[in-house]
Amino acid sequence: MKKSPKIEKIQWVRMKVEGYPSGRDFMIYPGGTKSWDWNKRNTSHEKGIQSKDIQFLIDKGSVNFGGLFHTTC
Repeated sequence: MKKSPKIEKIQWVRMKVEGYPSGRDFMIYPGGTKSWDWNKRNTSHEKGIQSKDIQFLIDKGSVNFGGLFHTTC
C-alpha cells in the first residue's frame, strides 16, 4: 500500500508537504497530494469539508482519516 506524503511543517497560511512545493491547503492521500481549493465546493469553517472531497480521497485510496488540516487552524 502506498504511503501518504508527510506534512513537514505547518505555520500560519503555509504548509510544507514532503516532496511538494509549499502551499496553503492540501488534500493528502496515499501516494500523493494536491492543492485544496475551498471555493471549488463552497467549503467553509461552518460547513466543513464536503462529501465530494471525502469521496475524492477515498477514490485515491484513503481509508483512515485521522484529521484534516488547513493552515489557518
